[in-house]
Amino acid sequence: MNKIVFIISDLEKGGAQKVLVNMANYLKRKNKIIIVTLFKGNTGKFEISKEIKQININFVVNKNLILKVFSYLFLIFKLRGIINKEDPNRIISFLSTTNILTILSCIGINQKLIVSERNDIKIQKIGNIWRILRYFSYKLPSKVSANSQNCIDSINFVKKNKLFYLSNYVEIVNSNIKLKKRKIILAVGRLNYQKGFDILIEAFTLSNLYKNGWQLHIIGEGECKEILKKQSNTCSASKFIYIHGQKKNIDQYYKTSSIFVLPSRFEGMPNVLLEAISYRIPCIISSSVKSAFEFLKHKESCISFESLNIRDLSSSLSYISKHPVLKKKISENAFKALNKKFKKEEVYRNWEKVIKLIN
Repeated sequence: MNKIVFIISDLEKGGAQKVLVNMANYLKRKNKIIIVTLFKGNTGKFEISKEIKQININFVVNKNLILKVFSYLFLIFKLRGIINKEDPNRIISFLSTTNILTILSCIGINQKLIVSERNDIKIQKIGNIWRILRYFSYKLPSKVSANSQNCIDSINFVKKNKLFYLSNYVEIVNSNIKLKKRKIILAVGRLNYQKGFDILIEAFTLSNLYKNGWQLHIIGEGECKEILKKQSNTCSASKFIYIHGQKKNIDQYYKTSSIFVLPSRFEGMPNVLLEAISYRIPCIISSSVKSAFEFLKHKESCISFESLNIRDLSSSLSYISKHPVLKKKISENAFKALNKKFKKEEVYRNWEKVIKLIN
């Protein structure tokens, strides 16, 4: 039996967090699992097996530049101490800055380390210092994985034999479940700059679809929630825009929505996109989400709009809302593509293969 330590920044709601928790719950059948969070632990948003040990460092970043450096050094040594104490056979880290901190914590320790990149690193803004640290540190782990081929291609500074493509998976929804679709445009994700919901609000307003009874529903939590609420409250479509917190019954929104929009400025392979496709919702996707176009095609299985282009997104919303035949066609084609590539059992098997490969 292996002892595996998973390391991530937090267990607030998010795609990477969901993947980690699902993987941990699956692997605990044959392994001893520990989850270490750097900032915030599980606040009840994920169901984690009681057999899994959870350690929360509860780290707080100091805003003073000099003190920030020392606080990160403290975090590295704190994490190193946990790793030494737990003495795992494998360590699996998620997300860029957490990956870097984990790698630095493991220097000089004979550990089998896999770091998992979840974003498009060419576009992701993490600051120059973190970029430099990533360039050098990513050469050190046993394996570096990513959830899109585009991201794998971007990590060209790491030896090819260390790189692995490990896709996300999605639970396939029972196709027999039928609910009446409403005039709802749905978007789901963290309410932050990356996700581009500010672009979506402007595009929805510009489209004038609200004059025909369409509503925009945005579901998620994040640091931009109040900013987005203020933006939506001051636009002409304000009465038709709903910014929800995290919803436990999110499946009801997927089942009744007619259009799903992914307006992100950058992404890896978004879980919310896979979930929307599994509910057979036609999707409008930003061109910057290159991972989506590894298995989807414009006007065949999705609608693509030029990233950051509010007018183009507005036109796409208007266009798809008026063409029910096209909506049905792209949702069905996307579901077929999803079924071929993102089956849960296959994704788990691939993870197990990579874990075994670093013996």
